[in-house]
Amino acid sequence: MNQRIWVTGATGYTGKFLVRLLAATVSPGTEIVGLSRSCPRSRKSDIFYHPLDLSDPLAIRSLARREPPDLVFHLAGMAPPAPESFFWQVNVGGTVNLLQELYSAGCRKTQIVCVGSAAEYHSSPEGRMTEDSPAGGGTPYGRSKWSQTNLAMVLGHNLGFQVKIARPFNIIGPGLPDRLVAGRICRKYLDPAIETIKMGNITSERDFVDVRDVVRGYWIIANYGQAGEIYNICSGEPTSIKKLLELFFQVGNSRKEVAVDKKSLRRIDFDRVYGSNEKLKQLGWQQEFSLAESVADMMGSVTL
Repeated sequence: MNQRIWVTGATGYTGKFLVRLLAATVSPGTEIVGLSRSCPRSRKSDIFYHPLDLSDPLAIRSLARREPPDLVFHLAGMAPPAPESFFWQVNVGGTVNLLQELYSAGCRKTQIVCVGSAAEYHSSPEGRMTEDSPAGGGTPYGRSKWSQTNLAMVLGHNLGFQVKIARPFNIIGPGLPDRLVAGRICRKYLDPAIETIKMGNITSERDFVDVRDVVRGYWIIANYGQAGEIYNICSGEPTSIKKLLELFFQVGNSRKEVAVDKKSLRRIDFDRVYGSNEKLKQLGWQQEFSLAESVADMMGSVTL
């Protein structure tokens, strides 16, 4: 029996990698339906693209009746920088609409992998986050994603869906956008017009994980994860921004001056945040890309 897989946010950074992985992995005859507000209606091999705004319940219900999904990867969302109200409208409101309209369309056996964020966790002295660590978010974005996770779990359970939560940490990899710290460092390092790289707190430590390992984690969670469970996707290692900068210098075989930009220092900036990936490893996931490989591939993908 052929399957149909929906990917919301399919034209976003991570969505593109997930669609690419699915196209190379799923069995013949499986339909991949990429959904995004910005994409035109089109078909590429077994990948069908549909424009869809999750703020439009009737559009979701109509598509679900025509092309009911067996599996949904819910990646669509609003990320910083954005007004706080947008996080709630898109991350929470869009998830409510998606689940309710799938149910209204009769898609009662659909499995859903809902993508959360490490920003859902509260800070802790140690900084190491397991799936049981205190959560609630320390920023408007983090609070909206934590609310999205809880809503997806409770509403999904009430409607009879199998909902699993993927919680990725700091994503890195080729083509990373400038709004994320590693992407910003990469572009500044490669830009010959920039002599000094100005950054905020370079001593803070984060858990960087390659986007290709992340989307493989989504697929493993879909196939082997338990409904109602949360799974961190992370390297399990803290890396300071200073160390990340040094890695760019080593891979690029040249250095630039680094200066602290006081305007970039954030009021809420936890010193150390990294995750435990033991729960995901129990499903068979392993990290394939080292941080050095991710940096090298990032540098090779930038066009100035």
